[in-house]
Amino acid sequence: MDRTFNTMIIMPTAAPSIVCETRLQVYAATGATITPPMMSGMVMFHRKVSKPNVTANVATIAEVVKNSAKFTEPITYRGSVLFAATSVDVQIGPHPPPPMASTAPPVKPKARRKPLEQIHFCLGTRGLAQNHPDRYAAYTLNTLLGGGVSSRLFQEVRENKGWAYSIYSVLSSYKDAGLFSVYAATSLETALKAIRLVLKEIKQIKEKGVNSTELDKAKGHMKGSLMLSLESTNSRMIRLAKDEIYFGRYVSLDEILKAIDRVSPRKIQKLAEELFDPQLLTLTTLGPLAKKDLPDNLLRC
Repeated sequence: MDRTFNTMIIMPTAAPSIVCETRLQVYAATGATITPPMMSGMVMFHRKVSKPNVTANVATIAEVVKNSAKFTEPITYRGSVLFAATSVDVQIGPHPPPPMASTAPPVKPKARRKPLEQIHFCLGTRGLAQNHPDRYAAYTLNTLLGGGVSSRLFQEVRENKGWAYSIYSVLSSYKDAGLFSVYAATSLETALKAIRLVLKEIKQIKEKGVNSTELDKAKGHMKGSLMLSLESTNSRMIRLAKDEIYFGRYVSLDEILKAIDRVSPRKIQKLAEELFDPQLLTLTTLGPLAKKDLPDNLLRC
């Protein structure tokens, strides 16, 4: 959803005209409002744009502003973004989904040693944004992989092998990014076995996909969870708020159910191939496991 702000947003790294940047960082840490008396010597770029609706994002707004002038209005500095009232209208819309492919070298597994009884590990990769067109396929993939007691990871790692009591996958989606992760807690003796079994299940989905029976069960689980959530007023309000924030409109139950039904086995397999690219996978363990015990090629799947 696009929203128009009568505000100019400048990233410090993209606006070298900001003097006293070091002093601003101190105020940023407190989230304080920088009032005019504190602004002596601070110069910023700004201008009135001839086109009232300029599509831009935070990284490119500095290109919109050209002429330098001193502000007299209070400026609020939060984090790494500087907000100042101006006459510039900037229209900020949803960011396009980032490309899945990565040319970066694979990230080596990381081990954080701590005297615990178990090894806690988290396997992560890139997820999808809330408004991504493939989000329902991602929800379904998460349900199939580790989203419940009938999921592949729960059945294989916990029920069949008995290597973990707690194991699940999580899809976390935000406005312009996402995270797909798998968590499990296991013993030192079975940690590497459990990790390799998780990667094996991921590889099977990538190479062989899922059958229609398994997919239908996952869809039924998702629909059932959705209907049960309607019994909670809190869940209803959260869903309505998210619809407004991410889509700017109400998303009906019929629309959601139809989108779930449209997810196909091929879509699941294709998405798994993209998300679980070895170049994107990361692994961190916490517990009595040394870095030398984690092979550098462990995440190849």
